[in-house]
Amino acid sequence: MQLQKHVDILKYQDKVVLANRYNGTWIRVSDEVFGLIQDFLKADVVSPDEVLEFSDIKDKEYFDKVISEMKKCYMVKDGKTYFEQKMMKSVIIETTNRCNLHCSHCCVAAGDDLSGELDTKSMKKILDKCMEWNPEFIAFSGGEPLFRRDFFELLFYLRKKYQGKIGLCTNGLLITDQNVETICQNVDQIDISIDGVDEETCSVYRGKGVFKKVIRSIELLQGKGFENISLSMVFSDINEHLESAFAKLNKKLGTKPIYRMLAEKGRAKENKEKLASNEYEESYVPESFIDEDGKYNELNASKCAAGKHSIMIRHNGDVYPCPSFTEHEEFCMGNILEVDSIQTLIDNENVKTALFRANRANGENCKNCPVNIFCFSCPGDPYRFSSEEKFLEYCKVSKKLLMERVWGV
Repeated sequence: MQLQKHVDILKYQDKVVLANRYNGTWIRVSDEVFGLIQDFLKADVVSPDEVLEFSDIKDKEYFDKVISEMKKCYMVKDGKTYFEQKMMKSVIIETTNRCNLHCSHCCVAAGDDLSGELDTKSMKKILDKCMEWNPEFIAFSGGEPLFRRDFFELLFYLRKKYQGKIGLCTNGLLITDQNVETICQNVDQIDISIDGVDEETCSVYRGKGVFKKVIRSIELLQGKGFENISLSMVFSDINEHLESAFAKLNKKLGTKPIYRMLAEKGRAKENKEKLASNEYEESYVPESFIDEDGKYNELNASKCAAGKHSIMIRHNGDVYPCPSFTEHEEFCMGNILEVDSIQTLIDNENVKTALFRANRANGENCKNCPVNIFCFSCPGDPYRFSSEEKFLEYCKVSKKLLMERVWGV
């Protein structure tokens, strides 16, 4: 039995953390138990009984439980049973930057600007190249993807030729009695931005009347038997008290909640005074950060696949590792219409270097930190800090919480 190559090992005092950077799962064991794990793996046998002796049956049961957990987390493999997990390949396609809403916090400042938007023929070329790369998941995003007149033509084109999962990221307002069945028949997953728990709180971000219309769209989808729906909400210090209400709303609706932190880019920069308090800083850490009862209860190690197994294609064909990097030109991998394949863009050495540098865990200040694989799920998150000082302010608070959660100190 062998340790998978995608497993990171962190050590702190007399404890060891093993983390799968493909799926984010992790376990913590004592240094003594880790030594036994190493002996067991070096022997390359199937059962611990072949190389290890335990004086206490409880010790043996515990060790067997650890090995079993490692298998469940896809951390080990052996010659007979291959416990493998590949990182899922995915593509987000920003079909348009136009939108039927003018949300105050929109990070791409979507509106009614047609500039750069590609025609149907070019979009189909993009879909062909995506399918050639063979991702497991392709999502239509925006702006508002349903705002394109040819949206359903593009959806039918993809569904007919593609066997993987198709996602739709939408504000939900253009889902109607006339098109809901078509959407349900051709889409596997729908993510709807709602940004509120009722009419009053939703209207702050999305405008009056939106909440009721979104609920109606959800009812339409579920009326056709479609259940794979998630709702997202953006939080700052002035509305984080609504997190439990948002969880309850999703439970009531039978949807999955997605919690997002306010990102000060796009229109959110202009409307910060409306969306957060004067005290809201880049270094802000939510009160529920990795709280046992909060949204971060299931703390994961970083499992970012950006620029390697996942990409985002903007409305003009420019490709980025993920949406977090779209404001930074050094992360533009090229234009998909100007290359033969997506793999050509992924092999771009300049972008690889930029991504390596973007990962704080590779930097001088963070490379030896015992929680460096937990602090940011996305390497693009630190780019929200305007200075190293702001980052260090954030680190001071978050590191203390992470040390307690990960290492129990």
